[in-house]
Amino acid sequence: MKVWKISSWTWSIIFVIGALFLWFRRADGSGAANNAANQAASLSIWFILFVVILLAHMIWHHSLRARRPRNH
Repeated sequence: MKVWKISSWTWSIIFVIGALFLWFRRADGSGAANNAANQAASLSIWFILFVVILLAHMIWHHSLRARRPRNH
């Protein structure tokens, strides 16, 4: 569980740093000016990627909890 918690914090920090980078950059990868529409598209793609990673992370969490012995 400790590794899972560290991994959760790491992914959260990576997500926030990536979102801030995408929001504050002046030009996108092709060199076009980064207007509001480009920012929204970039952040949407970033968010979708994060959701996929989050789902995998939650499956991992569920499998860890299933293996852990329960105390009654």
